[in-house]
Amino acid sequence: MSKWKLKVLAQFVLAHAPFGEAINYRLQLMNSLGDDHRFQVRLAAIGNGLRRLTKVTPIGGTTVVEVGTGWDALPTLMLYAAGAKHIHTYDHVRHLRADLMVAALRRLAANAEVLSVYLDTPVAVIKERLGRALAVSGTGLPGLLSMTNISYHAPGDAANTGLAGRSIDIYYSYTVLEHVPENIAAMIATEAGRVLKPEGTYYAAIWLHDQYSSFDPTISPVNFLRYPEWVWGFFIKNKISYHNRLRERDFLDILGSQHAEILKVTSILDEENVQHVKSIKVDKRFAAYSAEELAVTFTEIMARWGQGPATPR
Repeated sequence: MSKWKLKVLAQFVLAHAPFGEAINYRLQLMNSLGDDHRFQVRLAAIGNGLRRLTKVTPIGGTTVVEVGTGWDALPTLMLYAAGAKHIHTYDHVRHLRADLMVAALRRLAANAEVLSVYLDTPVAVIKERLGRALAVSGTGLPGLLSMTNISYHAPGDAANTGLAGRSIDIYYSYTVLEHVPENIAAMIATEAGRVLKPEGTYYAAIWLHDQYSSFDPTISPVNFLRYPEWVWGFFIKNKISYHNRLRERDFLDILGSQHAEILKVTSILDEENVQHVKSIKVDKRFAAYSAEELAVTFTEIMARWGQGPATPR
């Protein structure tokens, strides 16, 4: 059996095992604390996205909604370091752990110089903000969240925040929307349109490739497009490994149907993946897409709802 299929099987078992979530946490702990290269890759990816975001909406002094906190809250902490006034972050499960959050803070502090470039913020300011957070690292999760002005909603619903309409400056998600059910992705866009101020910005960075290709180089980044939806849904759409296979066009169509104005789209499209798509028989679900549409492996979308009325909750 190929490496990626073994990983699918392992995640499938964890998703249905009584202690699967705890075991998955231990694996996340090893990944987060033991791999500096992986951290540097994440730092660069998140940081470059935030640098592009600040050119549209400066982060300093903003109120932010974040979709998907994760285990170590690295993007959340980078928003804090950039000067966000308050961050409401939502996760459907309480993944966040104090030890991983502290480890992320320490690594950010050790990389303050490069972080200042990404966030367009003086190094001294970055160090001061991170230092204040690290000073309360012994108080556990409540103390860390209080110091960093982060409201952690978990279990929480980013598609139904309960926040006042037109009260948010930035509605942010980093590599989360590919991991939610298709209807939830649409509901999240609806909520973003409701809570964002007219000048506020919707930001979504979404990996669109077969994420098992990062684990097993013998398969292409578009390999997952060949499988029938019932097979993909049975083995992959679970609480450990959920991946919806929506394409960039789908996310843009969702925003268009919600009358959002697309401000900027940044995509990764390689000719090699176009050729891979053309060489396989894709599932009928994707029959109406061009090879180029299917071969986009990353999209970063920024949008705005402008002066349209907020939908009351």
